[in-house]
Amino acid sequence: MRLVKKPNGSSDHPGAPLPSFRYVPFLDHPSMSEVRLGNRERHQLALISTVLKLPARTPLFMQGDSARWVFNVTEGAVAVSRLLPAGKRRVLAFVFPGDICGLARRGLYINSARAITPVTVLRIPIDALKTLMMRNADLQFEFICKITHALRESQRQMLMLSRRDPVERVALFLSKIEHAQGTDTPQTIPLTISRTDVASYLDLTPDTVMQAMRELIDAGAIVRAGPSALRIANRRRFQKFIDGERPQPAHARTPAARTSRSG
Repeated sequence: MRLVKKPNGSSDHPGAPLPSFRYVPFLDHPSMSEVRLGNRERHQLALISTVLKLPARTPLFMQGDSARWVFNVTEGAVAVSRLLPAGKRRVLAFVFPGDICGLARRGLYINSARAITPVTVLRIPIDALKTLMMRNADLQFEFICKITHALRESQRQMLMLSRRDPVERVALFLSKIEHAQGTDTPQTIPLTISRTDVASYLDLTPDTVMQAMRELIDAGAIVRAGPSALRIANRRRFQKFIDGERPQPAHARTPAARTSRSG
């Protein structure tokens, strides 16, 4: 773990990252698909935050620890998981730039969080955050919007897991990762999350995840864009998987075509 500075926002560290919230608004906001934390609120949060640069696989906090901070990811990705009574660890969420984590109950973290890539996070003390929010109604509203956004994402995961078809689950997951990059423009989908973590999140086996990926590729919906990235090759075919309408593989021939070829 590398501590960049404490507190953030001082003039001798002009390049330090500022807090960043990313959420889809629930009020009428036709000019944009996503809203981000206002500059005034970002700088106020920066003054009470500590910037941490963490290598991959570093824990941010552990289930049952005293909840003293919330964490705002500005670079990289974090996996949030919970240890189940049977002793199995289940991935519940992935946290990307513009997201926060640190859900607590009675002063204790109810989940664990670890970096799955090198990350930069802002560690925000809960006591200082409470004091700041009591003085700033706009910041209170921003947090309400962000929590509402997180609730919608949780509901989306529940709908994802309700799909019986593993290929549909994987397609929905890839759509979520694409959307998490904060743009509506189709682009490369980075695969920085391990197959094991994806399988845990989707309640599948790692082999099933790979098989589903191959089927999406065979259908012409996605293509590989390097050793650790995918690209949506055919948006319409990809959307059909999300809608539960599995299209015919791109390389498959129709019965009439096969008959004509054999004759």
